[in-house]
Amino acid sequence: MERKSKNVDILLVGGGPACCSAAIQLVRSKKNILLITKEIGGLVKNANLIENLLGFPNGIRGKDYASLMQEQLKKIKVPVLIDEVKKVEKVEEHFVITTSNKKFTANYVIIGSGTIPKKLEISGEEKAYQDKKLFYEVYEAKEFLEKKDDVIIIGGGDAAYDYALNISNQVKQIRILQRSENAKCLPLLLKRVKKKENIQIIKNVTPSEISFYSNKLLLTVRKSTNNFLDLLTDKILIAVGRTPNISFIEEGLLTSENLQSTDRRLILIGDIKNKRLRQISIAIGDGLKEAMKIIEENE
Repeated sequence: MERKSKNVDILLVGGGPACCSAAIQLVRSKKNILLITKEIGGLVKNANLIENLLGFPNGIRGKDYASLMQEQLKKIKVPVLIDEVKKVEKVEEHFVITTSNKKFTANYVIIGSGTIPKKLEISGEEKAYQDKKLFYEVYEAKEFLEKKDDVIIIGGGDAAYDYALNISNQVKQIRILQRSENAKCLPLLLKRVKKKENIQIIKNVTPSEISFYSNKLLLTVRKSTNNFLDLLTDKILIAVGRTPNISFIEEGLLTSENLQSTDRRLILIGDIKNKRLRQISIAIGDGLKEAMKIIEENE
């Protein structure tokens, strides 16, 4: 039986700062909107401490900022549907948005679905993930970490070092594995990590395979000398980069080169299009700007 679709003027996909900022502005201008997301906050919840967001002189933890976002959406009465968007397509002059169990049509679609983590693509990775021993998002990992755990974090950038700081008081030992000699994170993060007695940095290694030993994981890494090293651990956290979350968007609606929309009423905002400029303040401004453009077009 075909699902009957509901119509909204502007539908937003994503619950991060970009979409929430746009939604608030649109609601204040009395627009007919709906925001669909699996959860409010997006990747904000991964952040150990947000220190470059104006208005928070002492910084704010990611999970606390996500709670403030949710509180503000409720206060302004932004219509939110907690669901997963499975497909965005164009049918004649409208967009059709399909979720897990609903269907909507919209004149405008604003997509701020963020990014998804890259995988290592090595043997044993998928099984370790299914067994809840390997994670790609630190906020998901924290639920399963124990005080006695040894944790390996794979990656050498801001995310890897921030993840280490985030869980440093929750586990016994952390080892950061990076491919290069030098870390690619902010100097401030590196300095803080080096001050932590339970965090060790292992340089010039590349993950090769994950196997299973008793109730632990055995990570085999290749050293720069082409020798192999086996590391026994309880949990693994992956932070080796991210890619735009666009698999649900119908082919042809975006140009393949730079993720530009082929229809001006399909708008990308936030981390999904900002590549390396992934900052909360940028995402907020991005969402606000695009919302104001739509408002001006329809005055």
